Amino acid sequence: MRRQVHLVSLALSLVFLANNALAQKKPKAEKKPDGPSASATWTDPTENEKSDKGPYAPHADESNAPLPEASGHKAEDAGRKRDPIALFGQLVIGFGKLPMENPSYDDAPSGKATVLGLQIGGRYDISKQLSAGLRVPLTTATVKQPNGVNQSTTAFGAPELFGEYRVALNRLTTIPIGFGLGVPVAQGEPDQTSLDRAARAKDEVNRLADATTGWRDSELFMPKHLPVVLSGGIRHERRDWELHGDVKLTLLPALSTKVFRPADPSGTGTYKLSGFAMREITSFGGSYNFLDKPLFYGGLDFALVWTPIQSFKFTSTQNVTEPSSVQAILEPKIGARFGAVAPSLSYMAPLGGRLGHTGIGGVRLHVDAFF
Repeated sequence: MRRQVHLVSLALSLVFLANNALAQKKPKAEKKPDGPSASATWTDPTENEKSDKGPYAPHADESNAPLPEASGHKAEDAGRKRDPIALFGQLVIGFGKLPMENPSYDDAPSGKATVLGLQIGGRYDISKQLSAGLRVPLTTATVKQPNGVNQSTTAFGAPELFGEYRVALNRLTTIPIGFGLGVPVAQGEPDQTSLDRAARAKDEVNRLADATTGWRDSELFMPKHLPVVLSGGIRHERRDWELHGDVKLTLLPALSTKVFRPADPSGTGTYKLSGFAMREITSFGGSYNFLDKPLFYGGLDFALVWTPIQSFKFTSTQNVTEPSSVQAILEPKIGARFGAVAPSLSYMAPLGGRLGHTGIGGVRLHVDAFF
Protein backbone atom coordinates (compact mmCIF):
# COMPACT_ATOMS: atom_id res chain seq x y z
CA MET A 1 0.00 0.00 0.00
CA ARG A 2 2.75 2.32 0.89
CA ARG A 3 4.46 1.55 -2.41
CA GLN A 4 1.37 2.63 -4.35
CA VAL A 5 1.27 5.95 -2.52
CA HIS A 6 4.84 6.67 -3.60
CA LEU A 7 4.00 5.87 -7.22
CA VAL A 8 1.01 8.25 -7.22
CA SER A 9 3.15 11.03 -5.71
CA LEU A 10 5.82 10.51 -8.38
CA ALA A 11 3.23 10.66 -11.18
CA LEU A 12 1.72 13.88 -9.85
CA SER A 13 5.20 15.48 -9.69
CA LEU A 14 5.98 14.52 -13.29
CA VAL A 15 2.66 16.01 -14.50
CA PHE A 16 3.34 19.26 -12.64
CA LEU A 17 6.86 19.57 -14.12
CA ALA A 18 5.57 18.88 -17.63
CA ASN A 19 2.94 21.62 -17.34
CA ASN A 20 5.56 24.12 -16.23
CA ALA A 21 7.83 23.27 -19.22
CA LEU A 22 5.03 23.62 -21.73
CA ALA A 23 4.03 26.96 -20.26
CA GLN A 24 7.60 28.29 -20.71
CA LYS A 25 7.91 27.14 -24.35
CA LYS A 26 4.54 28.51 -25.57
CA PRO A 27 5.09 31.83 -27.55
CA LYS A 28 3.22 34.96 -26.61
CA ALA A 29 0.48 36.18 -28.94
CA GLU A 30 1.56 39.14 -31.19
CA LYS A 31 -0.27 42.39 -30.78
CA LYS A 32 -1.63 43.80 -34.01
CA PRO A 33 -0.61 47.42 -34.79
CA ASP A 34 -3.29 50.08 -34.57
CA GLY A 35 -2.38 51.78 -37.88
CA PRO A 36 -1.13 50.74 -41.34
CA SER A 37 2.28 49.22 -41.73
CA ALA A 38 5.41 51.13 -42.71
CA SER A 39 5.49 49.38 -46.09
CA ALA A 40 1.90 50.47 -46.79
CA THR A 41 2.65 54.09 -46.05
CA TRP A 42 6.14 54.13 -47.68
CA THR A 43 7.71 55.62 -44.58
CA ASP A 44 10.84 54.82 -42.68
CA PRO A 45 10.03 53.67 -39.16
CA THR A 46 13.12 55.46 -37.91
CA GLU A 47 11.57 58.77 -38.83
CA ASN A 48 9.29 58.60 -35.84
CA GLU A 49 12.09 57.79 -33.43
CA LYS A 50 12.91 60.49 -30.91
CA SER A 51 16.06 61.07 -29.01
CA ASP A 52 16.69 62.91 -25.84
CA LYS A 53 17.57 66.57 -26.20
CA GLY A 54 21.23 67.22 -25.55
CA PRO A 55 22.72 70.36 -24.08
CA TYR A 56 23.28 71.87 -27.60
CA ALA A 57 19.86 71.17 -29.06
CA PRO A 58 18.27 74.28 -30.66
CA HIS A 59 15.35 75.99 -29.00
CA ALA A 60 11.90 75.77 -30.56
CA ASP A 61 12.05 79.29 -32.10
CA GLU A 62 15.48 78.58 -33.60
CA SER A 63 14.61 75.22 -35.11
CA ASN A 64 11.64 76.71 -37.00
CA ALA A 65 13.49 79.83 -38.24
CA PRO A 66 14.10 80.09 -42.04
CA LEU A 67 17.58 79.41 -43.31
CA PRO A 68 19.69 82.49 -44.18
CA GLU A 69 20.30 83.32 -47.88
CA ALA A 70 23.36 81.86 -49.45
CA SER A 71 26.46 84.02 -49.09
CA GLY A 72 26.98 86.40 -52.03
CA HIS A 73 23.38 86.23 -53.27
CA LYS A 74 22.12 89.56 -54.69
CA ALA A 75 18.61 90.74 -55.40
CA GLU A 76 17.64 90.95 -59.06
CA ASP A 77 18.45 94.33 -60.64
CA ALA A 78 15.22 96.27 -61.08
CA GLY A 79 16.64 98.52 -63.81
CA ARG A 80 15.58 102.13 -64.26
CA LYS A 81 12.12 103.60 -64.20
CA ARG A 82 11.19 105.64 -67.28
CA ASP A 83 9.06 108.74 -66.79
CA PRO A 84 6.34 109.18 -69.44
CA ILE A 85 6.99 112.92 -69.94
CA ALA A 86 10.32 114.75 -70.12
CA LEU A 87 10.92 118.44 -70.81
CA PHE A 88 14.38 119.93 -71.23
CA GLY A 89 16.27 123.15 -71.59
CA GLN A 90 19.86 123.43 -72.78
CA LEU A 91 22.50 126.13 -73.07
CA VAL A 92 25.73 125.55 -74.99
CA ILE A 93 28.53 128.05 -74.39
CA GLY A 94 30.90 127.73 -77.34
CA PHE A 95 34.16 129.40 -78.19
CA GLY A 96 36.78 129.16 -80.91
CA LYS A 97 37.03 129.67 -84.65
CA LEU A 98 34.95 128.17 -87.44
CA PRO A 99 36.53 126.27 -90.36
CA MET A 100 35.56 128.06 -93.57
CA GLU A 101 34.25 126.33 -96.67
CA ASN A 102 36.41 127.39 -99.60
CA PRO A 103 37.93 125.78 -102.69
CA SER A 104 41.48 125.74 -101.36
CA TYR A 105 40.54 123.61 -98.30
CA ASP A 106 42.97 125.70 -96.27
CA ASP A 107 40.65 125.69 -93.24
CA ALA A 108 40.99 129.49 -93.08
CA PRO A 109 39.03 130.14 -89.90
CA SER A 110 36.55 132.84 -89.17
CA GLY A 111 37.20 135.40 -86.51
CA LYS A 112 37.23 134.30 -82.91
CA ALA A 113 33.67 133.70 -81.75
CA THR A 114 31.67 133.29 -78.57
CA VAL A 115 28.50 131.25 -79.03
CA LEU A 116 25.38 130.92 -76.87
CA GLY A 117 23.18 128.13 -78.17
CA LEU A 118 19.76 127.74 -76.58
CA GLN A 119 17.62 124.68 -77.12
CA ILE A 120 14.28 123.67 -75.62
CA GLY A 121 12.03 120.68 -76.19
CA GLY A 122 10.66 117.49 -74.76
CA ARG A 123 9.23 114.07 -75.45
CA TYR A 124 6.08 112.14 -74.55
CA ASP A 125 5.69 108.37 -74.27
CA ILE A 126 2.62 107.49 -76.31
CA SER A 127 3.03 103.89 -75.16
CA LYS A 128 5.65 101.79 -73.44
CA GLN A 129 7.43 101.32 -76.78
CA LEU A 130 6.66 104.54 -78.71
CA SER A 131 7.66 108.16 -77.99
CA ALA A 132 7.34 111.46 -79.87
CA GLY A 133 9.03 114.77 -79.26
CA LEU A 134 10.17 118.19 -80.44
CA ARG A 135 13.30 120.31 -80.04
CA VAL A 136 13.79 123.92 -81.09
CA PRO A 137 17.19 125.70 -81.40
CA LEU A 138 18.09 129.39 -81.18
CA THR A 139 21.67 130.69 -81.27
CA THR A 140 23.43 133.99 -80.65
CA ALA A 141 27.07 134.46 -81.60
CA THR A 142 29.56 137.30 -81.33
CA VAL A 143 32.27 137.10 -84.00
CA LYS A 144 35.35 139.29 -84.25
CA GLN A 145 35.49 140.83 -87.74
CA PRO A 146 38.69 141.48 -89.78
CA ASN A 147 38.50 145.17 -88.82
CA GLY A 148 38.52 144.25 -85.14
CA VAL A 149 34.84 144.98 -84.52
CA ASN A 150 32.74 142.37 -82.68
CA GLN A 151 29.51 141.58 -84.53
CA SER A 152 26.62 139.90 -82.70
CA THR A 153 23.95 138.01 -84.63
CA THR A 154 21.02 135.80 -83.64
CA ALA A 155 19.62 133.04 -85.84
CA PHE A 156 16.86 130.45 -85.55
CA GLY A 157 17.67 126.85 -86.39
CA ALA A 158 15.41 124.17 -87.81
CA PRO A 159 12.94 122.70 -85.28
CA GLU A 160 12.93 118.91 -85.35
CA LEU A 161 9.99 116.56 -84.89
CA PHE A 162 11.22 113.13 -83.81
CA GLY A 163 9.94 109.75 -82.78
CA GLU A 164 11.43 106.64 -81.20
CA TYR A 165 10.30 103.02 -81.10
CA ARG A 166 11.94 100.71 -78.56
CA VAL A 167 12.27 96.97 -79.07
CA ALA A 168 12.87 95.16 -75.77
CA LEU A 169 15.47 92.38 -75.85
CA ASN A 170 14.98 91.79 -72.13
CA ARG A 171 14.03 93.75 -69.04
CA LEU A 172 17.28 95.77 -69.06
CA THR A 173 18.20 95.98 -72.75
CA THR A 174 16.37 97.75 -75.57
CA ILE A 175 16.98 98.60 -79.22
CA PRO A 176 15.80 102.18 -79.95
CA ILE A 177 14.86 103.00 -83.56
CA GLY A 178 14.52 106.70 -84.28
CA PHE A 179 13.16 108.95 -87.00
CA GLY A 180 13.35 112.73 -87.27
CA LEU A 181 12.15 115.40 -89.67
CA GLY A 182 13.36 118.97 -89.58
CA VAL A 183 11.18 121.98 -90.34
CA PRO A 184 13.24 123.83 -93.02
CA VAL A 185 13.09 127.32 -91.51
CA ALA A 186 16.71 127.68 -90.36
CA GLN A 187 17.92 131.22 -91.03
CA GLY A 188 20.92 132.05 -93.18
CA GLU A 189 22.35 131.99 -96.68
CA PRO A 190 24.64 129.00 -97.27
CA ASP A 191 26.07 130.57 -100.46
CA GLN A 192 29.41 131.92 -99.30
CA THR A 193 29.63 134.18 -102.39
CA SER A 194 26.29 135.92 -101.74
CA LEU A 195 26.25 139.70 -101.36
CA ASP A 196 23.60 139.48 -98.61
CA ARG A 197 25.89 139.95 -95.62
CA ALA A 198 23.13 139.77 -93.03
CA ALA A 199 21.92 136.43 -94.38
CA ARG A 200 25.49 135.12 -94.55
CA ALA A 201 26.05 136.22 -90.94
CA LYS A 202 23.03 134.18 -89.80
CA ASP A 203 24.33 131.18 -91.70
CA GLU A 204 27.67 131.61 -89.93
CA VAL A 205 25.90 131.63 -86.56
CA ASN A 206 24.15 128.33 -87.35
CA ARG A 207 27.39 126.76 -88.54
CA LEU A 208 29.07 127.91 -85.31
CA ALA A 209 26.28 126.24 -83.31
CA ASP A 210 26.80 123.07 -85.35
CA ALA A 211 30.57 123.14 -84.76
CA THR A 212 30.37 123.71 -80.99
CA THR A 213 28.29 120.54 -80.64
CA GLY A 214 30.79 118.56 -82.70
CA TRP A 215 28.75 118.35 -85.95
CA ARG A 216 26.51 115.78 -84.25
CA ASP A 217 23.25 117.75 -84.68
CA SER A 218 23.60 119.12 -88.20
CA GLU A 219 19.89 118.59 -88.83
CA LEU A 220 19.22 121.63 -86.61
CA PHE A 221 21.65 124.07 -88.24
CA MET A 222 21.52 123.73 -92.03
CA PRO A 223 19.67 126.60 -93.77
CA LYS A 224 17.88 125.81 -97.04
CA HIS A 225 17.90 122.06 -96.40
CA LEU A 226 15.18 119.56 -95.47
CA PRO A 227 16.73 117.43 -92.71
CA VAL A 228 15.75 113.75 -92.43
CA VAL A 229 17.20 111.66 -89.60
CA LEU A 230 17.33 107.87 -89.23
CA SER A 231 18.90 106.23 -86.18
CA GLY A 232 19.25 102.98 -84.32
CA GLY A 233 21.23 101.67 -81.39
CA ILE A 234 21.25 99.62 -78.21
CA ARG A 235 20.84 100.53 -74.54
CA HIS A 236 21.58 98.47 -71.45
CA GLU A 237 20.29 100.23 -68.34
CA ARG A 238 20.85 98.95 -64.82
CA ARG A 239 20.06 100.71 -61.60
CA ASP A 240 23.63 101.87 -60.95
CA TRP A 241 25.09 102.08 -64.47
CA GLU A 242 24.19 102.12 -68.14
CA LEU A 243 25.84 101.61 -71.53
CA HIS A 244 24.62 102.78 -74.92
CA GLY A 245 25.61 102.88 -78.56
CA ASP A 246 23.94 104.68 -81.46
CA VAL A 247 24.28 105.21 -85.19
CA LYS A 248 22.58 108.27 -86.67
CA LEU A 249 22.29 109.06 -90.37
CA THR A 250 21.50 112.69 -91.22
CA LEU A 251 20.23 113.19 -94.77
CA LEU A 252 20.21 116.80 -96.02
CA PRO A 253 18.57 117.35 -99.41
CA ALA A 254 19.05 120.98 -100.47
CA LEU A 255 16.08 123.23 -101.20
CA SER A 256 18.28 125.61 -103.23
CA THR A 257 21.67 125.29 -104.93
CA LYS A 258 21.81 128.81 -106.31
CA VAL A 259 25.28 130.35 -106.20
CA PHE A 260 25.90 134.02 -106.89
CA ARG A 261 29.51 133.67 -108.04
CA PRO A 262 30.57 130.12 -108.99
CA ALA A 263 34.11 131.16 -109.97
CA ASP A 264 36.33 131.91 -107.01
CA PRO A 265 37.85 135.40 -107.49
CA SER A 266 41.24 134.27 -106.21
CA GLY A 267 41.51 131.85 -109.12
CA THR A 268 41.81 128.77 -106.88
CA GLY A 269 38.81 127.01 -108.40
CA THR A 270 35.04 127.02 -108.71
CA TYR A 271 32.43 126.81 -105.98
CA LYS A 272 28.89 125.41 -105.92
CA LEU A 273 26.37 124.02 -103.47
CA SER A 274 25.56 120.32 -103.38
CA GLY A 275 22.05 119.13 -104.07
CA PHE A 276 22.42 116.61 -101.27
CA ALA A 277 24.61 116.34 -98.16
CA MET A 278 24.99 113.54 -95.62
CA ARG A 279 26.55 112.91 -92.24
CA GLU A 280 26.84 109.70 -90.24
CA ILE A 281 27.44 109.78 -86.48
CA THR A 282 28.54 106.71 -84.53
CA SER A 283 28.57 107.22 -80.78
CA PHE A 284 28.88 105.11 -77.68
CA GLY A 285 29.31 105.74 -73.99
CA GLY A 286 27.99 105.12 -70.52
CA SER A 287 27.46 106.47 -67.03
CA TYR A 288 27.81 105.31 -63.43
CA ASN A 289 25.92 106.43 -60.31
CA PHE A 290 28.36 107.37 -57.55
CA LEU A 291 25.62 108.30 -55.07
CA ASP A 292 22.00 107.24 -54.69
CA LYS A 293 20.51 109.92 -52.42
CA PRO A 294 20.81 112.42 -53.94
CA LEU A 295 21.54 110.72 -57.24
CA PHE A 296 24.93 111.80 -58.59
CA TYR A 297 26.59 110.29 -61.67
CA GLY A 298 29.48 110.65 -64.07
CA GLY A 299 29.57 109.68 -67.73
CA LEU A 300 31.58 109.73 -70.91
CA ASP A 301 30.51 109.80 -74.57
CA PHE A 302 32.64 109.36 -77.67
CA ALA A 303 31.51 110.06 -81.22
CA LEU A 304 32.92 109.65 -84.73
CA VAL A 305 31.37 111.98 -87.29
CA TRP A 306 31.79 111.04 -90.93
CA THR A 307 30.85 113.47 -93.70
CA PRO A 308 30.97 111.54 -96.98
CA ILE A 309 29.03 114.26 -98.86
CA GLN A 310 29.70 117.91 -98.04
CA SER A 311 27.07 120.63 -98.46
CA PHE A 312 29.35 122.37 -100.99
CA LYS A 313 31.52 121.31 -103.94
CA PHE A 314 34.40 122.86 -105.80
CA THR A 315 37.05 122.15 -108.38
CA SER A 316 40.50 123.42 -107.54
CA THR A 317 43.21 124.76 -109.82
CA GLN A 318 45.78 124.12 -107.11
CA ASN A 319 47.36 120.97 -105.82
CA VAL A 320 45.48 120.81 -102.52
CA THR A 321 44.98 118.04 -100.03
CA GLU A 322 41.43 117.52 -98.96
CA PRO A 323 40.92 117.44 -95.18
CA SER A 324 39.77 114.29 -93.45
CA SER A 325 36.05 113.64 -93.61
CA VAL A 326 36.13 112.13 -90.10
CA GLN A 327 35.86 114.10 -86.88
CA ALA A 328 36.18 112.65 -83.35
CA ILE A 329 34.43 114.20 -80.35
CA LEU A 330 34.83 113.39 -76.66
CA GLU A 331 32.27 114.54 -74.08
CA PRO A 332 32.82 113.89 -70.35
CA LYS A 333 29.77 114.58 -68.20
CA ILE A 334 28.60 114.90 -64.61
CA GLY A 335 24.99 115.09 -63.49
CA ALA A 336 22.51 114.67 -60.67
CA ARG A 337 18.81 114.25 -59.99
CA PHE A 338 16.80 116.02 -57.32
CA GLY A 339 13.25 114.72 -57.40
CA ALA A 340 11.84 115.48 -60.84
CA VAL A 341 14.72 117.76 -61.89
CA ALA A 342 17.97 116.43 -63.39
CA PRO A 343 20.76 118.92 -64.23
CA SER A 344 23.99 117.96 -66.01
CA LEU A 345 27.22 119.60 -67.12
CA SER A 346 29.52 118.41 -69.93
CA TYR A 347 32.35 119.60 -72.15
CA MET A 348 32.44 118.84 -75.88
CA ALA A 349 36.05 118.59 -77.03
CA PRO A 350 37.14 117.86 -80.63
CA LEU A 351 39.96 115.35 -81.02
CA GLY A 352 41.97 116.52 -84.03
CA GLY A 353 40.23 117.01 -87.36
CA ARG A 354 39.03 120.32 -88.78
CA LEU A 355 37.38 121.33 -85.51
CA GLY A 356 40.49 120.50 -83.54
CA HIS A 357 42.56 122.55 -85.98
CA THR A 358 40.52 125.68 -85.26
CA GLY A 359 40.11 124.88 -81.55
CA ILE A 360 36.34 125.18 -81.31
CA GLY A 361 34.41 123.46 -78.53
CA GLY A 362 31.63 124.01 -76.05
CA VAL A 363 30.28 123.57 -72.53
CA ARG A 364 26.80 122.06 -72.33
CA LEU A 365 24.44 122.97 -69.47
CA HIS A 366 21.39 120.71 -69.62
CA VAL A 367 18.33 120.40 -67.37
CA ASP A 368 15.58 117.77 -67.62
CA ALA A 369 12.24 117.84 -65.85
CA PHE A 370 10.37 114.52 -65.56
CA PHE A 371 6.68 113.91 -64.98
